[in-house]
Amino acid sequence: MTLKLLAFVKSPFFLVGLIYVTSFLYVMPLITNDGPIHMSFGHFLNIHSQSYWVLSNSLYEINSTSSPNYLIYAILQILYKYFSVSISESIIQMLCIFGFIFSGYYLLKQINPEKTWLAIFLYPISLHQMFFLGTYNFSLSLAGFFLVLAFYFKLEKSPSWQTFWILVVCLYITYFTHAAGFLASIVALSFYLGTKIVLGVNRMALVDLVRSRKLQFMALLL
Repeated sequence: MTLKLLAFVKSPFFLVGLIYVTSFLYVMPLITNDGPIHMSFGHFLNIHSQSYWVLSNSLYEINSTSSPNYLIYAILQILYKYFSVSISESIIQMLCIFGFIFSGYYLLKQINPEKTWLAIFLYPISLHQMFFLGTYNFSLSLAGFFLVLAFYFKLEKSPSWQTFWILVVCLYITYFTHAAGFLASIVALSFYLGTKIVLGVNRMALVDLVRSRKLQFMALLL
């Protein structure tokens, strides 16, 4: 374990990550288009029940219906209790950027551990247009998309209840972050399984998987 950790610390992926973190801490928070609007919504959700915010309460009301676009606001309600708006937005931005990078790294590790060096290309991709448009929920859902695929591949290689429940949690988190990441997860998994069936890849392994009562029960719960 120590040798693996040492090799990771010496890898270009980790070194570029240090540069990223240092640069980000120097300029935080990054200027985005809709970022201030999300911060305002988060602030209102945090103070809507307080009677002395009369004007805000008269202009807005809370829709109690669950929405697949809420996780960022839930996090902000916690952050606002301890940090300023600037620091809170910086933490959200770091979750969007580094969540995307490290979840992508974990996905590559599940697909082929020898190809994790490809994750270095996730650094420039993490600063995509949608992030600078301030779509924090969408940006964070991309990390959820990677994690759903990663834990599915892990479950496929070695089925276990722990991995299964982590996959379920990742699906729910992705759903309540943004519908785009959730739908992308479902489409990607459906395409992956459909391709294996049509092409007959590992047909016997797939038959064994379908016949497995343990996996059948997991699929039913999922």
